[in-house]
Amino acid sequence: MKLVIVTQIKENYGAHTWDVKGECPQYWKFKGGETYIVEDFQFESSEQAKAVVDSLETHITQSNEYFQEWIINWSVESDDFVSDYEISQIEYGDISPYYFDMRLTLDGFKIKRFIGMDGLFYETKWDMNNDHKAVHVDKIVQPEDFLSEDFIAKLKGNTEAEEGLPEWVSPNSASIVGLTRKNA
Repeated sequence: MKLVIVTQIKENYGAHTWDVKGECPQYWKFKGGETYIVEDFQFESSEQAKAVVDSLETHITQSNEYFQEWIINWSVESDDFVSDYEISQIEYGDISPYYFDMRLTLDGFKIKRFIGMDGLFYETKWDMNNDHKAVHVDKIVQPEDFLSEDFIAKLKGNTEAEEGLPEWVSPNSASIVGLTRKNA
């Protein structure tokens, strides 16, 4: 299962010219949000799942004079769940680089993964228990080492989208990138 947490973000445009003296000008704009995914999520009840969301909330949410982010929704999804954001990068346009949604681990890390313009797979990991400091940035491997040929072709725009969702990742690569075909 996957725990999926969705947030809303607002940015205070009034703070851009604030000199940190007196009241901060207020000119808030909604800026979309983020989707955070906890993979291999095990739970026994909705109360237990909610407790995990509550424990992660302090690592996800922010509120200051410049920026606010808060949780608006969460759900437990099947292992084959793929977010609209990840699907849209395949279905709408030339994809380079390809970004995956932020992954969270229950031991306190945020992980951002992407396939760069050089065709290599990258991962940045932040320690949420240590003031969100970046732990490492890795250039891992060629995507061909873990992604299906069909997925690579779609990333490069060499095939037409099939009806429904595309065949994205071979079964042996799904656990590496956390991305599998969503059954229609």
